[in-house]
Amino acid sequence: SAPSLDDVYLGSKTEENQPIFRNDQEKYLLNTGSCDEVEKWLLSHLPTLKKEDVTKYCSCLDEDGFDSVLMLEVLEEIDLSFMKKAHRRFLMKKIQLTKPCTDPPSLEG
Repeated sequence: SAPSLDDVYLGSKTEENQPIFRNDQEKYLLNTGSCDEVEKWLLSHLPTLKKEDVTKYCSCLDEDGFDSVLMLEVLEEIDLSFMKKAHRRFLMKKIQLTKPCTDPPSLEG
């Protein structure tokens, strides 16, 4: 379950009257319920991820606009620089295996 406002809000506000949170991941978890779709997608590709990695990866993906399975379909390796190297490699291998080949035929004979 998502943390409560009291768990993550430090009690201070910015000049724009926005609450200050302990970190971006906690702010993300509090402000969105849409991580479920991305989390399920991540775990379907990387089933052994630790909860803290899932939380971080969901937050980072969401910040870059990858907030739905539809958006994740255009994910490229360069978009995953925040991931641990082994997770990134394994995920890219899984994605490449499930994508249909869209390369144009070679003209070399």
